[in-house]
Amino acid sequence: PGAKEVYTVAELSALARNTSVSIQDGSQQVISYAADNATGSLSFSTNAGSRNYMTASIAPIPAVMDICAAGNNSCSSSGKPGNTASLRVDTSQHMTANLYDCQNSSCSQRLQLSNVNIRLADLAVNVTRNCPWYGCWAQGSKGSIWLDTDNHALRGTIRSQGSDFTVQAGFGNNFRSNNRYVTWSYFIPSKSGSISCTNGTYLDVTVFGITIDVSGLYLC
Repeated sequence: PGAKEVYTVAELSALARNTSVSIQDGSQQVISYAADNATGSLSFSTNAGSRNYMTASIAPIPAVMDICAAGNNSCSSSGKPGNTASLRVDTSQHMTANLYDCQNSSCSQRLQLSNVNIRLADLAVNVTRNCPWYGCWAQGSKGSIWLDTDNHALRGTIRSQGSDFTVQAGFGNNFRSNNRYVTWSYFIPSKSGSISCTNGTYLDVTVFGITIDVSGLYLC
C-alpha cells in the first residue's frame, strides 16, 4: 500500500488572534489549543499520527484548552497510580465538547466525549488484585481512583477504551468533586476528598473482561 495521506480540516466560527492547535498521539492522545481570547465554536477532523480518524466539535472555544488521555497515569497531574487509564481536560472556561478519536482500524481503541460540559476534570484509575500467601483474589479486589473537577460542575459521558481496558463514565447535572481519592483492598474502600454524585452519575471500569461498578462500590 502507498503512504498514508494525512489530512486535518478545521473550521472556526471566528478566528481569535494568535491561535495555535496541536494534536499528538502515541502513548498519550493529546489535543492542545491556545489563543488570545475565547471564540464561538470549533469543528475539526484529522487522521494525523497513527490514528484512523478523529472528529470533534466544541463550543464555546476557551482561550486555553488541553485534553490528554492515556492507558497509564501519565495524563493525570495528581501523581496517583493509574495502570488502567488517566484523563485530564483543563480549560480556561466551561465548554461543551463532542469528540470521537478512533485510534485503530476497528475503532476498538478510542476516546469518546459525548455532550460533555466541562471546565476541568482529572482522572486516574488503577485496578489490580490482592495476592496473599494462599493465592490471588479476583481482579479488581484492589485498586484506586482519583477524580478531581476542582469543584467545577461536570456533565456528560466519557469513554476511554484501550486494548485491554474500558473506562466509561456518565455525570449528571451539577456533578462536582474536589480531590476525591478512593483506595480499596480486599474490596474494602477508604475515601478522602469530597464529591457530589448527582442523578445519572456512573463510572464503570472493565479490565480483562471483568467490569467493576466503581461509582456504586467506591467513588460516590
